[in-house]
Amino acid sequence: MDGKEKESESPGPGQKDRSLPGHDIFCTPENSNFLSKTPYKTLDPTRREIRLLKVLPDSGSGLVECELLPSAPIAELRSKYSALSYCAGNPRNTEIILVNGVKCNVFANLCHALTCARHFWTTKPRDGDFLLWADQICINQADLSERSHQVGFMRDIYQNAQQTLICLSTTNTQGEGMKSQDNVGSGGSVSMAAPIST
Repeated sequence: MDGKEKESESPGPGQKDRSLPGHDIFCTPENSNFLSKTPYKTLDPTRREIRLLKVLPDSGSGLVECELLPSAPIAELRSKYSALSYCAGNPRNTEIILVNGVKCNVFANLCHALTCARHFWTTKPRDGDFLLWADQICINQADLSERSHQVGFMRDIYQNAQQTLICLSTTNTQGEGMKSQDNVGSGGSVSMAAPIST
């Protein structure tokens, strides 16, 4: 994920400026209301804990809806979740999703990736809930120490996932990178690349 966008870029059409002031290198969308209503419990780094999202079926509300689950050691979650890879984009270009019933500002590209992932999940009969790891929500973005620790073992987070879902949010998905991506692992990586609707 590439969050090092120029802060001088203006919000997209119909988007408000919701970026968090540049107190660190990685800017995320402003989320003070969400953070005040959704307190994150501290992760235990010695247990290598992570949080997962349960992505809910499309309710027809027009919003992506999910639940933030309690943390658990990554060893207990091996192959029980999918990991989401996407390009963050401009932190001022945001969309609203619902997390535990609370409005949450997310990168527009993350919202698009979640929508694609939710659709992908419904394309085959599956048992159980759709459990997903997505960095912007599963990591407490207001806790710099947690962010640093989680980034430190992000490779393990992706390797322990049952699969990694990749969303490029672009119409150009036929390049050499996509051909190489198709050869990653045995079914361990799935591309959901699709254009962002306008």
